Amino acid sequence: MVKWDRLLSAERVVVGLRATRKFDAIRELAAVIEGDDAVGDHNRFLADVIKREKQGSTEIGYGVAIPHVH
Repeated sequence: MVKWDRLLSAERVVVGLRATRKFDAIRELAAVIEGDDAVGDHNRFLADVIKREKQGSTEIGYGVAIPHVH
């Protein structure tokens, strides 16, 4: 099982995104973990996160969101 502390480390928190649109922001965030063995297929991961976001926003307010997928 993947350890949460490795996936949710400070290096993976992105402050000051350049993207101004939701799905561009998700792509920018996903780039942070591109190539990580825990993700596997990066394109599939990105598609799944975008699909999840279309089902319901992961925004928690004040410009903060936690895009995620199972």
